[in-house]
Formats: sequence, structure tokens, C-alpha cells
Amino acid sequence: FAPPQSPAPTRTMNKLQIQLKKKEKERKEGAGKKGGSSKEGKAKEAQAASAHVCQSCRQPFMVTAKAKALQEHADAKHPKLRHEECFPELAEMMDAEAAAAAGG
Repeated sequence: FAPPQSPAPTRTMNKLQIQLKKKEKERKEGAGKKGGSSKEGKAKEAQAASAHVCQSCRQPFMVTAKAKALQEHADAKHPKLRHEECFPELAEMMDAEAAAAAGG
């Protein structure tokens, strides 16, 4: 009487090889998509370019960030620097926000 045998090692090896090839193919396709210029990629680049960036530590802020949030960052992280040294556009932002608040 012979004891039961496990599945043939060649079959599981082939299955593993197939899975590895499939994952490698997916990785290559994913890398190809990232390198391409799509509308979404261009939109993200444009949004990142217009985002507020601290000139001292290069921390990015959302385009929708308010002047108060930028001032708080400058006070907390860079107390020795003036607000305008961190964010040169801060004065314009404050004027625009004040005009918007006064106008409506």
C-alpha cells in the first residue's frame, strides 16, 4: 500500500510561473501608463505647479489653502522668518481675501 502523494511539483511550479509572469506584465503596463501623457496627468501637474509651496522647507499646500493657514505654518515652523519669506504670494492672497470679504 502506497501513501497518498502531494500534487506534482511541476504543476504548482508552472502555476507559480504563470502568476509571476502575469504580475510582471501588469507592472510593465502600469509603468507604461504612468509615463504617458494623459489629461489626468497634465491636470495634476498644472495643479501642483499652481500650489503654494513654502520657500523655506518646500512643503506644498493645496491651491485652496487660505492665507491664514499659510501664516500659521510660517509662525509654527519658521518663527524667525517673515511670512513673505516663506510665501511671497501671501500679501496678494490677503488682499484678495479681504476684498472678497468686503465685497460680499
